Amino acid sequence: QTAAFTRRAGNAPGAPAQTLYVEPSSGRRYTGPVYVLTSDLTVSAAEIMTLGLRALDNVTHVGERTRGAFSTVLTKYLPNGWEISLSNEIYTDPQGETWEGKGIDPAVYIPVFSTERPFEGHVEAVRGVVDLVRRRD
Repeated sequence: QTAAFTRRAGNAPGAPAQTLYVEPSSGRRYTGPVYVLTSDLTVSAAEIMTLGLRALDNVTHVGERTRGAFSTVLTKYLPNGWEISLSNEIYTDPQGETWEGKGIDPAVYIPVFSTERPFEGHVEAVRGVVDLVRRRD
């Protein structure tokens, strides 16, 4: 069992933090290398998943920095029928780092979306990850 991240209510600094863990299955499982590719379009739940995966020894985070907008939302309904959703949690990695507002930096930088070639950039990034895997084998 490995600590993946901690979360707590953002409007209650004294509130107890909740640590969430990742734990390998006791059954069949993949134990080889895993590469997680992110970009500025990796946001919210995908960033939380990235934190969880980064806690595992066999995972390498590659690509570009994530967006930096983590929280699940608290939805409130107004008397006129409208609804409002508020970001209300603070997430930290196992080292206590908060990535909100700045995004998570990958261990290996690979450009994902190019302003010069916006439609081809992500394909080239996937090829870059494949090349990285081949070089490490």
